[in-house]
Amino acid sequence: MKKNPFADLSTESLVKKRDLLKGVLIAFGMMWVVLLGVAIYFYITKYTLKLLYRWQFYQ
Repeated sequence: MKKNPFADLSTESLVKKRDLLKGVLIAFGMMWVVLLGVAIYFYITKYTLKLLYRWQFYQ
């Protein structure tokens, strides 16, 4: 059976690794939320511009 690679590490180093991983995951999550918001914004503005163009064409 394989030996646990974290068995030799101290508690402090394990906490540091956990906190680093948590920070990286939070940063990626925030980045995805911002990118999703930008994508929704561009989709809405593009759709709105199409509607405005069609509305002006029929006026």
